[in-house]
Amino acid sequence: MDTYPLFAHTIASFHIDEPLDELLEFVDSQDSWVENTGEKVNRNYRSSTTHIFEHFPAIEKAVMSCVESYVNHVMFQPELRLQSTTSWMTKTKTGGYSKTHSHFNSLLSGVLHLEGSDSTDDGAFIVERPVMPTSFVLTDPVHFTRDNATSWLFPPIKNRLFVFPSYLRHAIGTHRAEHDRHSLAFNTYPVGKIGFWDSAVDILDVRGV
Repeated sequence: MDTYPLFAHTIASFHIDEPLDELLEFVDSQDSWVENTGEKVNRNYRSSTTHIFEHFPAIEKAVMSCVESYVNHVMFQPELRLQSTTSWMTKTKTGGYSKTHSHFNSLLSGVLHLEGSDSTDDGAFIVERPVMPTSFVLTDPVHFTRDNATSWLFPPIKNRLFVFPSYLRHAIGTHRAEHDRHSLAFNTYPVGKIGFWDSAVDILDVRGV
């Protein structure tokens, strides 16, 4: 039998060497944590600012270098330039989680974990399959693979960055460890000339104010 895992929705993983402790210090001392009320059943917190990259240009540079790698080696569109639009911190306490969601007005999104382990009980980063079969009720597979899974759990390993298409629905699984779970999230959008002929547009700047 030949199989063809076509039309992938690729999630890329990177390791960021940049020290990240200053991100927490900034939110704790100069910003603030607010309850994440974007979804009614969320049980976690976010920074009040949605432009945290503006305070940490070195971290933004390291992260956007990974985004550029995704564009070049996954999308194979080297002329495409992306700019970060929003960037914020999240905090999830023991027993907390976030509801499955996606990001609008964004091409690629990312999540960078500030601490964690290889345990999926440590507030796993969960990504859902974008198209769910609804015509049949089937038994669960005896073995889950990337071809048949309807969701996938990634442990939040320290300094691990995930870059993925913004339309993919994702969540933070229930965080059972005793320490707080922190991550940095961001969205991106194309800048410069995109499209061609009657669909061409030149986007100068997309960062919010």
